[in-house]
Amino acid sequence: MNEAQALFQRVIELIDCTPWDLQYEHENDGTDFGDGKTRIYLVDTQTGWHVHAAVSVADLKEAAQDLERSGITHDEIAFIANGVIHGSKNETVTTEDAELYLSITALWLTGTATFQQLVANDALGSHVFAFSYTTQSGTMLLRPTAAVDHGVNFYPAGEVLDVTRQIVSMDVGNASTHVGQSLIRAGGALLAPIFK
Repeated sequence: MNEAQALFQRVIELIDCTPWDLQYEHENDGTDFGDGKTRIYLVDTQTGWHVHAAVSVADLKEAAQDLERSGITHDEIAFIANGVIHGSKNETVTTEDAELYLSITALWLTGTATFQQLVANDALGSHVFAFSYTTQSGTMLLRPTAAVDHGVNFYPAGEVLDVTRQIVSMDVGNASTHVGQSLIRAGGALLAPIFK
Protein backbone atom coordinates (compact mmCIF):
# COMPACT_ATOMS: atom_id res chain seq x y z
CA MET A 1 0.00 0.00 0.00
CA ASN A 2 1.49 3.33 -1.05
CA GLU A 3 1.22 6.60 0.91
CA ALA A 4 -1.83 7.86 -1.00
CA GLN A 5 -3.69 4.58 -0.46
CA ALA A 6 -2.77 4.58 3.23
CA LEU A 7 -4.04 8.15 3.61
CA PHE A 8 -7.28 7.29 1.81
CA GLN A 9 -7.76 4.37 4.19
CA ARG A 10 -7.24 6.65 7.19
CA VAL A 11 -9.89 9.04 5.87
CA ILE A 12 -12.34 6.19 5.27
CA GLU A 13 -11.76 4.89 8.79
CA LEU A 14 -12.36 8.39 10.19
CA ILE A 15 -15.67 8.67 8.31
CA ASP A 16 -16.73 5.18 9.40
CA CYS A 17 -15.93 5.83 13.07
CA THR A 18 -17.51 9.25 13.48
CA PRO A 19 -21.02 9.55 14.96
CA TRP A 20 -22.08 12.34 12.59
CA ASP A 21 -24.10 11.46 9.54
CA LEU A 22 -25.03 13.23 6.34
CA GLN A 23 -28.65 13.12 5.21
CA TYR A 24 -29.23 12.88 1.50
CA GLU A 25 -31.94 14.09 -0.81
CA HIS A 26 -32.16 11.59 -3.64
CA GLU A 27 -33.24 12.58 -7.13
CA ASN A 28 -34.59 15.94 -5.95
CA ASP A 29 -37.28 14.30 -3.84
CA GLY A 30 -37.96 17.59 -2.06
CA THR A 31 -36.92 16.36 1.38
CA ASP A 32 -37.03 19.22 3.89
CA PHE A 33 -34.49 18.72 6.65
CA GLY A 34 -35.63 21.80 8.58
CA ASP A 35 -33.55 24.31 10.50
CA GLY A 36 -30.22 23.67 12.16
CA LYS A 37 -28.67 22.02 9.12
CA THR A 38 -25.80 22.90 6.85
CA ARG A 39 -26.57 22.19 3.20
CA ILE A 40 -23.44 21.00 1.42
CA TYR A 41 -23.02 20.99 -2.37
CA LEU A 42 -20.18 19.47 -4.37
CA VAL A 43 -19.87 20.68 -7.99
CA ASP A 44 -17.39 19.45 -10.61
CA THR A 45 -16.87 22.41 -12.93
CA GLN A 46 -15.27 20.23 -15.62
CA THR A 47 -18.31 17.99 -16.11
CA GLY A 48 -21.20 19.88 -14.48
CA TRP A 49 -21.88 16.92 -12.16
CA HIS A 50 -23.12 17.95 -8.72
CA VAL A 51 -24.56 16.38 -5.59
CA HIS A 52 -25.77 17.68 -2.24
CA ALA A 53 -26.69 16.65 1.29
CA ALA A 54 -27.54 18.13 4.69
CA VAL A 55 -25.77 17.66 8.00
CA SER A 56 -26.70 19.06 11.38
CA VAL A 57 -24.65 22.00 12.60
CA ALA A 58 -23.73 20.08 15.75
CA ASP A 59 -22.54 17.08 13.74
CA LEU A 60 -20.48 19.24 11.39
CA LYS A 61 -18.74 20.87 14.35
CA GLU A 62 -18.09 17.38 15.75
CA ALA A 63 -16.68 16.32 12.39
CA ALA A 64 -14.24 19.26 12.56
CA GLN A 65 -13.10 18.12 16.00
CA ASP A 66 -12.80 14.51 14.83
CA LEU A 67 -10.62 15.61 11.92
CA GLU A 68 -8.40 17.70 14.18
CA ARG A 69 -7.95 14.79 16.60
CA SER A 70 -7.12 12.42 13.73
CA GLY A 71 -3.95 14.28 12.79
CA ILE A 72 -5.00 14.33 9.13
CA THR A 73 -4.21 17.76 7.71
CA HIS A 74 -6.47 19.97 5.62
CA ASP A 75 -4.09 19.61 2.67
CA GLU A 76 -4.30 15.82 2.97
CA ILE A 77 -8.11 15.93 2.99
CA ALA A 78 -8.01 18.19 -0.10
CA PHE A 79 -5.68 15.70 -1.80
CA ILE A 80 -8.08 12.83 -1.13
CA ALA A 81 -11.15 14.86 -2.12
CA ASN A 82 -9.53 15.88 -5.40
CA GLY A 83 -8.45 12.30 -6.01
CA VAL A 84 -11.89 10.74 -5.64
CA ILE A 85 -13.52 13.46 -7.76
CA HIS A 86 -10.90 13.01 -10.49
CA GLY A 87 -11.30 9.24 -10.36
CA SER A 88 -15.05 9.54 -10.86
CA LYS A 89 -14.91 11.47 -14.14
CA ASN A 90 -14.95 8.43 -16.40
CA GLU A 91 -17.18 6.27 -14.25
CA THR A 92 -20.84 6.04 -13.36
CA VAL A 93 -21.17 7.59 -9.91
CA THR A 94 -23.32 5.44 -7.63
CA THR A 95 -25.32 6.77 -4.70
CA GLU A 96 -22.77 5.18 -2.38
CA ASP A 97 -19.93 6.95 -4.23
CA ALA A 98 -21.72 10.30 -4.04
CA GLU A 99 -22.26 9.91 -0.30
CA LEU A 100 -18.55 9.15 0.18
CA TYR A 101 -17.54 12.19 -1.87
CA LEU A 102 -19.84 14.41 0.18
CA SER A 103 -18.53 13.02 3.47
CA ILE A 104 -14.95 13.77 2.41
CA THR A 105 -16.02 17.19 1.14
CA ALA A 106 -17.72 17.96 4.48
CA LEU A 107 -14.47 17.16 6.30
CA TRP A 108 -12.51 19.33 3.88
CA LEU A 109 -14.92 22.25 4.32
CA THR A 110 -14.37 22.28 8.10
CA GLY A 111 -10.77 23.36 7.50
CA THR A 112 -11.61 26.31 5.25
CA ALA A 113 -11.77 30.00 6.09
CA THR A 114 -15.37 29.91 4.86
CA PHE A 115 -16.29 27.42 7.60
CA GLN A 116 -14.45 29.44 10.26
CA GLN A 117 -16.27 32.60 9.21
CA LEU A 118 -19.64 30.85 9.38
CA VAL A 119 -18.79 29.55 12.86
CA ALA A 120 -17.72 33.03 14.00
CA ASN A 121 -20.98 34.51 12.68
CA ASP A 122 -23.13 31.68 14.07
CA ALA A 123 -24.25 31.04 10.50
CA LEU A 124 -23.50 27.36 9.93
CA GLY A 125 -27.17 26.79 9.11
CA SER A 126 -26.36 27.95 5.60
CA HIS A 127 -25.64 26.56 2.14
CA VAL A 128 -21.96 25.74 1.61
CA PHE A 129 -20.51 24.93 -1.80
CA ALA A 130 -17.31 23.16 -2.80
CA PHE A 131 -16.40 23.77 -6.44
CA SER A 132 -13.86 21.40 -7.98
CA TYR A 133 -11.64 22.79 -10.73
CA THR A 134 -9.49 20.66 -13.02
CA THR A 135 -6.74 22.71 -14.63
CA GLN A 136 -5.08 22.52 -18.03
CA SER A 137 -1.96 21.16 -16.32
CA GLY A 138 -3.96 18.31 -14.74
CA THR A 139 -3.96 19.60 -11.19
CA MET A 140 -7.16 20.01 -9.20
CA LEU A 141 -8.36 22.78 -6.93
CA LEU A 142 -11.26 22.95 -4.49
CA ARG A 143 -12.90 26.30 -3.86
CA PRO A 144 -15.49 26.97 -1.11
CA THR A 145 -18.20 29.59 -0.85
CA ALA A 146 -21.36 30.02 1.21
CA ALA A 147 -24.87 31.44 0.80
CA VAL A 148 -26.44 32.46 4.12
CA ASP A 149 -29.77 33.88 3.00
CA HIS A 150 -31.33 31.18 0.83
CA GLY A 151 -33.60 29.57 3.45
CA VAL A 152 -33.83 25.90 4.40
CA ASN A 153 -34.67 24.31 1.05
CA PHE A 154 -31.95 22.98 -1.21
CA TYR A 155 -31.11 24.97 -4.31
CA PRO A 156 -32.82 23.41 -7.34
CA ALA A 157 -30.39 21.89 -9.86
CA GLY A 158 -30.72 24.83 -12.24
CA GLU A 159 -29.88 27.32 -9.50
CA VAL A 160 -26.85 25.26 -8.43
CA LEU A 161 -25.57 25.64 -11.99
CA ASP A 162 -26.37 29.37 -11.93
CA VAL A 163 -24.36 29.81 -8.72
CA THR A 164 -21.52 27.83 -10.29
CA ARG A 165 -21.50 30.06 -13.37
CA GLN A 166 -21.25 33.14 -11.14
CA ILE A 167 -18.33 31.69 -9.19
CA VAL A 168 -16.53 30.50 -12.32
CA SER A 169 -16.91 33.94 -13.92
CA MET A 170 -15.32 35.49 -10.81
CA ASP A 171 -12.46 32.99 -10.65
CA VAL A 172 -11.31 32.27 -14.19
CA GLY A 173 -8.75 34.76 -15.46
CA ASN A 174 -8.97 36.87 -12.30
CA ALA A 175 -5.44 37.64 -11.17
CA SER A 176 -6.66 39.56 -8.11
CA THR A 177 -7.76 36.45 -6.15
CA HIS A 178 -5.86 33.46 -4.82
CA VAL A 179 -8.05 31.01 -6.73
CA GLY A 180 -7.75 33.02 -9.94
CA GLN A 181 -3.97 33.21 -9.61
CA SER A 182 -3.75 29.46 -9.01
CA LEU A 183 -5.82 28.74 -12.12
CA ILE A 184 -3.75 31.12 -14.24
CA ARG A 185 -0.48 29.52 -13.09
CA ALA A 186 -1.90 26.11 -14.04
CA GLY A 187 -2.84 27.26 -17.54
CA GLY A 188 -6.53 27.83 -16.85
CA ALA A 189 -9.47 25.60 -15.98
CA LEU A 190 -11.07 22.81 -18.00
CA LEU A 191 -14.74 23.79 -17.90
CA ALA A 192 -17.98 22.17 -18.94
CA PRO A 193 -19.60 24.07 -21.85
CA ILE A 194 -22.40 25.29 -19.55
CA PHE A 195 -19.85 27.24 -17.49
CA LYS A 196 -18.00 28.92 -20.38
